[in-house]
Amino acid sequence: MRTRQFQVFRFLVSVALLIASITVLLSATDSDRAALDAGLRAFGAGENDEAILRLRSILLDHTDSELTPDALYWIARAAMGASRLSEAESNLESYLSGYPEHEYYEEAMYQKGRLLYLQGDYQEAIRQFQLFNETFPRSQYQANALFWTGEALVELGRLDEAERLYRAVITYYPSSFRAEAARNRLDVTAAMRREHRMAELLQWSHTELLRARNEFSAREQAYELALQRYRALDDAAVEAELRHQIDDLMEEVRLLELQLREGGHPSDVETTRLRAIEIKERALEMKERYLEQLIHELEEG
Repeated sequence: MRTRQFQVFRFLVSVALLIASITVLLSATDSDRAALDAGLRAFGAGENDEAILRLRSILLDHTDSELTPDALYWIARAAMGASRLSEAESNLESYLSGYPEHEYYEEAMYQKGRLLYLQGDYQEAIRQFQLFNETFPRSQYQANALFWTGEALVELGRLDEAERLYRAVITYYPSSFRAEAARNRLDVTAAMRREHRMAELLQWSHTELLRARNEFSAREQAYELALQRYRALDDAAVEAELRHQIDDLMEEVRLLELQLREGGHPSDVETTRLRAIEIKERALEMKERYLEQLIHELEEG
């Protein structure tokens, strides 16, 4: 009899514990659902920090909540919107590694490419978008993935490849809102090409200007050095030689004039005077020709 009573007691305790567990579970589910709804409303209103706060309560209060994957995904999205990229990365990676069958998994793979782009890792972003396109070839995010691949290529300076992807978006997804964005980006890349050409032209012009200036400066310095050497040569050799010739002529004149003073036949005197005048004129002509030649050579450089 006593054994029978003990079994009944154990049964009643088990039922009570089960009812308590169900009550707690329902209560937790209700609070998690309320937190998720509040977080999504804040996210939709652009209040990303508030959304993160609301959604994080799901992870803190109930680690085994059925809404944990939802919380991880939307925290990542809100953190991206708030530029809290490290936080976005940790939550997104937890979601992707832990819940491959969850309803947001496809979009999360696309968002990982977007996150890599925001982090400035353009090469990895391109690889992620390619993986996404291969994994989900019929995804509604295909146009977005192509567009953002183009954006990453632009950042890497690969304009030809980027333009091909923009044209693919326009051609294959004409009804997507990304099609209009792709058209605008084609205009931007065309302007970037013009700016690059202008920059190259300016760089070339600047280089040519510097080269011409350097050449002019070098020639000017060479001219100054040549002029100094020429003047030195003039003083040291040419002019000395000319002076020597003039001195010889003047000595000849002096001797002739001395001869005149000492007396001579009138006809000889007249002849000698004419000879002296001729010699002086020759000396002056030689000096004048020398000066003209010197001026001409200096002007020609």
